[in-house]
Amino acid sequence: MMVRCRICQKGEYKQLFDFGCQPVSHHFLEAGEEGETNPMALGQCSTCGVPQLMEPMPAHSMNPMFDWIKFNEPENHLLDIVRMISSLDGITKDSRILGISKHDKPLLGQLSREGFNRLDQISEKNDLGLSQENASEALVQSYLNRKTAASIIARKGLFDIIVVRRLLEHAFDVSSLLGVLKSLLAPGGNLVLEVPDCKDAFDRIDVSSLWEEHISYFTENSFERSLRLNELQTVEKQTFLYPGENALVFIAKDYKNHSQSHIDQPSKAELTRASAFAETIEKFRKELLEVFETYVSKGGKIAILGAGHRSCTFLNLLGIGKLLEFVVDDDSNKHSLHMPGCRLPIRKSSSLVDEGISLCLLAINPQSEAGFMNGQEEFKRRGGQFLSISPDSTHALRIGSIAKQVAIK
Repeated sequence: MMVRCRICQKGEYKQLFDFGCQPVSHHFLEAGEEGETNPMALGQCSTCGVPQLMEPMPAHSMNPMFDWIKFNEPENHLLDIVRMISSLDGITKDSRILGISKHDKPLLGQLSREGFNRLDQISEKNDLGLSQENASEALVQSYLNRKTAASIIARKGLFDIIVVRRLLEHAFDVSSLLGVLKSLLAPGGNLVLEVPDCKDAFDRIDVSSLWEEHISYFTENSFERSLRLNELQTVEKQTFLYPGENALVFIAKDYKNHSQSHIDQPSKAELTRASAFAETIEKFRKELLEVFETYVSKGGKIAILGAGHRSCTFLNLLGIGKLLEFVVDDDSNKHSLHMPGCRLPIRKSSSLVDEGISLCLLAINPQSEAGFMNGQEEFKRRGGQFLSISPDSTHALRIGSIAKQVAIK
């Protein structure tokens, strides 16, 4: 299956791996409810080198069903971004700055604290015509088009800085969205763009880094190439290190007259990273199923901590949900609900001991693992074991060694 690339609009991308039908990760289910699923397959463009989902789920399907659902993005580098912005030629505390989505509000707050005084934020209701605030990124980017941009310009004018954090990876048409963003810039203006870096996640086979809401999976090289293919010149870039996925921050200017003949081609490493990732996922799946089936047959009982999109992806893409008892999460909003896809019940953490769980998989930020485990003395006293789905964790499941890690005590 060949599809025209939604990023560079020049190449075609071919399918690397078909994950079958997958659920929407935050569409938690009532008892007996089946839930919506959609096809999910990973492909890659040979021109820009960006791995992409072949058929993104419809935007309306990805809107949160509950107003208590929150997604936390890394923010320890916000002051660094402010410094990057402050160092730009022609930028002063009076420069006009516009934030596009809810992920930009923390940075706008940091800019305000640093003395910038002409800050604005797109209203999902008033500027984009959405019926509700706190819409999904999928809806925001699909409603930000030439028509709504023209309306924003008519009422607010043009901006010296456009801030776009954690939105482009959700875009159904990255090329068109970049064109709309450029139209909001005053002459000589800059786009401040942030996307997650998939390089380490793919290299370390972090299955949970795949997500139906993330349509494109960038690295530093492929993102810069994507910008150049869309007539944007990188002014400055930095990578900020975080567990799981690093944050890529680029500042770019409109650059219509450059020659695309000088744009570098994806390296062999770029073109093989995604295919190697997909192939190793299949090996990982087979190993997990074999080991966990044996473990359960000998009386072991497995649960997983964290009722979020990472655990949902891990359980459903690898097909291991049928071997687990339940999902643990101390968010009371989720109790009585079930996970999408595998339909495992969500229970509070005391259930680990109450239900005789012997193996608890950790699907939370590795930095939070120690705090949780330290509070589970009774579980550990009874011989309970913790293993993490995150390759960054010191307790990570190790492909090729899972049978040695998992044992009935």
